[in-house]
Amino acid sequence: MWNLGRKRPWPPSFAERSILDSELHRTFAIRRINRINERKESFRASLDEIAEAVRKHHGDLELTRVAEAAECRKSLALIDEERNGAETPTASAVA
Repeated sequence: MWNLGRKRPWPPSFAERSILDSELHRTFAIRRINRINERKESFRASLDEIAEAVRKHHGDLELTRVAEAAECRKSLALIDEERNGAETPTASAVA
């Protein structure tokens, strides 16, 4: 659980998440990428804009800009090596 400097827990309850989700959709509706299929929830918004909207509707939060993403980074390293013609190492060799 994240400490956001608030008395309210994070992540919020299901009901609070539903309200926040609705508020974010209203905030970014004009910036929806797919206007034909509204189940595709993609919007043109920066992390700063999203964080600002969450703060407005839910309160302060701690935003992590660089995630650990160890498996993703290992996979990208493997792909890079494959593209550069290097012999494909096993996943354990990248660790």
